[in-house]
Amino acid sequence: MSRPDAKGWCPSAYRPMESGDGLIVRLKPRFGRFTAWQFRQIGAYATQFGNGIIDITTRANLQMRGVSEAHYPALLEALRSDNIVHREPHYEQVNLLVSPAVSQDSQTQMIAEIIYGVCDQFKDLPAKFGFVIDTGYERQLHRASGDVRIERGYDDALLMRCDGVEAGLLTSLERLAKDLSELLNWFQEHSTAQNRRMKHLSQIVPDRWTIDKPDAPKADLPLPSDKADIIAAAYGQMKASGLAALTSGLSDDTAIYVLPNKSLMLTSGHFQKIDGYITSLEDPRLFIATCSGMPACGSAHINTHSLAEDIISEGCLPTGMQLHISACAKGCASAHPTDICITGHEDAFDIVEKGCAWQSASVKSLSRPALYGWLAQQK
Repeated sequence: MSRPDAKGWCPSAYRPMESGDGLIVRLKPRFGRFTAWQFRQIGAYATQFGNGIIDITTRANLQMRGVSEAHYPALLEALRSDNIVHREPHYEQVNLLVSPAVSQDSQTQMIAEIIYGVCDQFKDLPAKFGFVIDTGYERQLHRASGDVRIERGYDDALLMRCDGVEAGLLTSLERLAKDLSELLNWFQEHSTAQNRRMKHLSQIVPDRWTIDKPDAPKADLPLPSDKADIIAAAYGQMKASGLAALTSGLSDDTAIYVLPNKSLMLTSGHFQKIDGYITSLEDPRLFIATCSGMPACGSAHINTHSLAEDIISEGCLPTGMQLHISACAKGCASAHPTDICITGHEDAFDIVEKGCAWQSASVKSLSRPALYGWLAQQK
């Protein structure tokens, strides 16, 4: 089965999206990070103008929830004044992921600036079209969503690679803007209403862009640490009221990196340990991915967070397995197969094993007690 189309669009700060709990205003960290001061401001504004809930998305963005249309103009101006949102709207249209393994040196900064500059010439790219800078000695963003990837080639050269294609084109800082412009021109000439992502065109990418393979192995993203330098938000949500306490030990200019596994990372210092965050690899919430669910999402059939908590309290979470709880068949919390995917359909639950929410279920129409019993059998 193919994945159902998502309703709405990919929101941004300049183009928020209506959801079940109000407007969603998405904040994209420039170069993959906010300062601790900006982080505190985001928390204050989410409380002042929204419902006090902030999502961490799989694109390593933050989303303020529950913003009213009446409050939105004042929120946008506050975000612009604090340089959390760029005053040039085209910057906020660019989806850019930066690997936390890549030192924030001049090369990384220059790659990002080149991408921002080129995208100013391509304002009609699909809203979900994204770029990944993953030039560390390990590729930690290989599972993250992206259409054009800038990676490490042999002899530390840069490699520009299309998503869905194993090899790419060796380039350099001097040639990257030209090479990227040519690739985006080609994409716009060949994309259609049905084929809006680079992976949809991977079979017809010209040979000259598929010559060299990356010279860095794949690796996992950093995981929570008891040192509290990496923490995960339980079920991908944070309470805005706690962000000041979370960062109270950090200087204003400390960089906070947002990761696509819904974690926050510091390269210096540590977060204060407060409720709602995962700081141990033994925390069962680390093994459960959920979407926002009811009542936040108008498409949702179930409250995903309460179901996750109930599964943990019932003691039926299968050991060592990744669980995905989806409130509908779109599977927003995970585009990749998980060990067990539970999809809610009002009063019943379907299960896909080693698959995604939109695929054919191997077990159908379980009641909640039957679901707990089935999960317990998998332990």
